[in-house]
Amino acid sequence: MNDHDAYWSAYHYQAVADKLSGISRHLVQEADITSRHRVLDVACATGNAAIYAAQRGAVVTGLDFDPMMVRAAGQRRDRLRMSVRFQQGDAAEMQFADASFDRVLSTYGSMFAPQAEAAATEMLRVCHPDGMIVMANWNPESVITAMFQTLHELHPAAESIRRIARMWGTATGLRRLFGPTPRIHTNICHYHVPATADELASIFADHFGPALRVVEELGESAREQIREKLLHLFTQHTAAAPDGNGVCVDYLYAKISPA
Repeated sequence: MNDHDAYWSAYHYQAVADKLSGISRHLVQEADITSRHRVLDVACATGNAAIYAAQRGAVVTGLDFDPMMVRAAGQRRDRLRMSVRFQQGDAAEMQFADASFDRVLSTYGSMFAPQAEAAATEMLRVCHPDGMIVMANWNPESVITAMFQTLHELHPAAESIRRIARMWGTATGLRRLFGPTPRIHTNICHYHVPATADELASIFADHFGPALRVVEELGESAREQIREKLLHLFTQHTAAAPDGNGVCVDYLYAKISPA
């Protein structure tokens, strides 16, 4: 297992992905995916968006740099008896022909690519000129961005994503990444996580790769400290939803038309 694999810890991450899966479902709905479409899910993690797209009959490929994520996504696909191709690859150097996909999706995944400009260029290249790139990225004001910062302040082994969120989670940042030609539409969306602040704090403390890395560095006693800090943070973002209270998570929705 290399450092990147250990950082995200795929087999733990599914507990987090389950709680955030509504964002992937929204992305697939907004992309208006049908059985006519060839779909690429970039930095697919354990495959939420890819699986939702496949449920609509599309021909779907999921790409992730982390081999553990790819294996975990493949296991989910097999359990669900879905038809999705998951493969390992670099978002900044994709092994697909130009204009291979009608829809290119990314649910707060490609924003973590080390080579941001190259990843944006590749997403444009593999997207058909008449297709669209549809993304959900953590914006600077999101509670998730604040959560990363909280973990980073406990130990730098957990990455701060403030700079990344300014690049990928704002309209200005996306225009710098993708250039002047594509048409870019953005808006801030609000997702109510179906969990109490206490439940969500425990899920992140026990299953989120960056939090687990902090525990690894500081010792098991740090887990309760993480839980308490995240509980305080998530409580500040608890809001009423149609089906009860939940933690409100903001993200930037972006639709990018290459031509």
